[in-house]
Amino acid sequence: MSHNKRLKTYPLTKAKHVKVHGRTTQTRTPLTLFWTGSGIELNIKGSEMKH
Repeated sequence: MSHNKRLKTYPLTKAKHVKVHGRTTQTRTPLTLFWTGSGIELNIKGSEMKH
């Protein structure tokens, strides 16, 4: 797979609308999710998301 050089990355801490589901710590960098079914909801505009 080729690397997209035009891809911009933003840290999770800069996203305004983030909802965390499940058990986690108080720290958002890095965001640690415990247990199966934990996750996040994001309300952002973009065309590609990379984990």
